Amino acid sequence: MPKQDTEDAEHADPLAGASYGSGGPRAFDSHAKLGEWGRFDFFVVGPPRTGVTWLYHSLKPHTNVPQYTEETHFFRLYFSHGLRWYEGHFGNLVPGRPTGETDPTYFASELATERIRLVAPHAKIICTLREPVERIFSLYKVKRAHSIIPWTFEEALERDPELLDSARYAYHLARWQKAFGVENVLPTFHHDLVNHPQAYVDRVGAFIGLPHFEVPPYPKYVDSSGGLTYPRSDKWTYGLARVAERLKAHRWGFLIHAAKRSGMGKLFMGGGSEIKLDPEVARRLREQLTPEIEAVEAMLGCDLASWKASKETL
Repeated sequence: MPKQDTEDAEHADPLAGASYGSGGPRAFDSHAKLGEWGRFDFFVVGPPRTGVTWLYHSLKPHTNVPQYTEETHFFRLYFSHGLRWYEGHFGNLVPGRPTGETDPTYFASELATERIRLVAPHAKIICTLREPVERIFSLYKVKRAHSIIPWTFEEALERDPELLDSARYAYHLARWQKAFGVENVLPTFHHDLVNHPQAYVDRVGAFIGLPHFEVPPYPKYVDSSGGLTYPRSDKWTYGLARVAERLKAHRWGFLIHAAKRSGMGKLFMGGGSEIKLDPEVARRLREQLTPEIEAVEAMLGCDLASWKASKETL
């Protein structure tokens, strides 16, 4: 079952309680690697399946980001662990580089927005918007392939709120703008990343204060959901996903990183038929999302007619 934004909700202050003992803010100021309160420069907040992993790998050599994972889920799920737990993901910081995180689960999370605003009120926020039906189905395929959800796509649209909520682009973008200021929120488009990756990264880099740097001509990590299949065994695949989440919660992301590099995950994933989308389901979903797409057009002054056009396959 998908996690909701309820875990750790009672901990509004990361400096309070058991996370820092009795030292409070003074203890944080004297021990934190990230410097003074609010020393976070940027957050790439998604939504999911918009090339965030590729952007993480592109930014990693030039910024201070978590070493072994592009998404710690700290501001959404693990806030009560405290900022020291969060800082532990970064390793040694390089002076002069912007410090931040890429986590696509933050986009639709009101908890994450408020917590980031508390910790880093002057941070730069980057969002990437993708044609919503493609993005929703891509997110579904990843969840289904990992046995995070057991349902058909139509059932998942009814039972997994993240799928549709993360497609409320205008609503969530306005919320981020209200929290951080319009000038500190950069909305970008996934099709720009796909078609012009260098120009896309140049724009993001300029926004967070990076000098120009070259990126690979082919965006390797844009969408890895193509060809995903139903799992051979939901039990084993779900068990592996739970183990990975527990490792992440204990800040052992380096073990997940090593397992991915070794290809061990392929022993537990896949083996079933390919996950495909019924064109009629896509058509109905696109009609349902048209008002939200038009709200984005009005908000950003852009033409997204291609998002509203019918497509035979995804």
